[in-house]
Amino acid sequence: MNYILGTILESKITGVEKAQINRLKLFKQHGISSKCVYVKWNPYSYTYAKQHQIENDVFTMYDYFQKAINYKKTKQVNWIQYWEKSCRYTLKFVENSNDVRIYDEEQFVMYAHFLDKQYHQLNYVNYFDHKRRKVKRELYDGRGFLSCSRILGEGQRIVLENYYTPNGEIVIQKYFDDIKGKNTLTKVILNEDQQQQFFDTEDELVQYFLHQLCKNNDQIILDRPHELGNVIAGLNQSIPVVVVLHSTHLSGTGNGIKSFYKTVFNNLTRYKAIVVSTEQQCQDISQYIENKIPVINIPVGYVANLKYQFDINQKEKNHIISIARLVENKQIKHQIEVIKQLVTKHPNIQLNIYGHGNGLSEYRQLVEDYHLSEHVKFHGFKTHINEEIAKAELMLSTSKMEGFGLAILESLSVGTPVISYDIDYGPSELIQDGFNGYLVPKGDINQMVEKVDQLLNNTQKLQQFSINSIESAQQYNATTISTKWQNILN
Repeated sequence: MNYILGTILESKITGVEKAQINRLKLFKQHGISSKCVYVKWNPYSYTYAKQHQIENDVFTMYDYFQKAINYKKTKQVNWIQYWEKSCRYTLKFVENSNDVRIYDEEQFVMYAHFLDKQYHQLNYVNYFDHKRRKVKRELYDGRGFLSCSRILGEGQRIVLENYYTPNGEIVIQKYFDDIKGKNTLTKVILNEDQQQQFFDTEDELVQYFLHQLCKNNDQIILDRPHELGNVIAGLNQSIPVVVVLHSTHLSGTGNGIKSFYKTVFNNLTRYKAIVVSTEQQCQDISQYIENKIPVINIPVGYVANLKYQFDINQKEKNHIISIARLVENKQIKHQIEVIKQLVTKHPNIQLNIYGHGNGLSEYRQLVEDYHLSEHVKFHGFKTHINEEIAKAELMLSTSKMEGFGLAILESLSVGTPVISYDIDYGPSELIQDGFNGYLVPKGDINQMVEKVDQLLNNTQKLQQFSINSIESAQQYNATTISTKWQNILN
């Protein structure tokens, strides 16, 4: 089994989790046994995996110990009826919410939050003492069972966490203490097969889990070395680990390795191989580490179904798209500046930005300040995005650095040319300047404006670029990428 290892699968995924999901689907299509495994507790991992149609091939470390990997919801509990009829509680429904206040006679004892207006899917229940102090919280898995309870102390500080199987058995207990003003994990007790295992840190628990999980010829594909590199460094050498670098390996100044990759480069012999997404980065790292271990170029993206029949009529005139997290590295401000300079010449121009991040309010304010609210729209994170990309005439990419540029490949594969800054590493391998898009000098907003203007004014060239985009994406077909993976895993 090949375990694709990450930290957490959430409702809004990053490029790393998207690459993991794509790889899992690719492996399944080509008969490579694999599962995605995440080490952080998340009671909605199954729910989020189901959104990507991979729920049978994803589980967490906590699912493993909670005996819930293959658990499916079997019955729907009618909580309202249970509290009113069986417990004889008085319920007060909180206006404009899915919340319920619960009273035992006159005493306020519980506060419940549901995820739906029908009060079917319970999210959590808070418990209160006679002084109305919150003393306990119960959190429910998306599949309906009680997953975790938290005992709270002074200031609602977590004192103890209990994790349960679907049958209600406590399998993990985590104790916390206030150390120098910070609530700190001090002990983990794992109840397993009528025996107890004791750990001082979460990393120790993760390491134990991986030793239990990986048997015989099982392998790990690590996508989060920053978070899990120290765990892997202490793992038994008999477990092969391939590490995937999703970004450039050098720091922004170009001097030395990025901090979140140091655990890899400081423990090179622990890894079977390093995988990167471009040939240039492959050569650079091989030279840097003096070929101590194999470095292999396997793009994180692939094209499943190439649209050879291109229809120019599906394109929306002057429609530009951007797929990026709303963070500083992606330089979304530059794209807004591009639209600002073009809006007079192209009054119908539209930039649709898909992605999430903490920069949203800042970028929205900039759009408002520039009076571009009718021309720049933020749509948040969207799981299935290819149809939106296919409608656009162009994609913009303004990142400071990219390990590959998965969104660029997705854009080319549906016939949407890309104009990008020429940065390390991905864009220059995906974009053939003047063929399927343009590469402009890093940070040169004016030249990006010029290239966008050229294409929007030249329908014939834009159509040819679209055809060329599909042609250029063919080298990233699923069979080619899966063969590369099979070669390294075998």
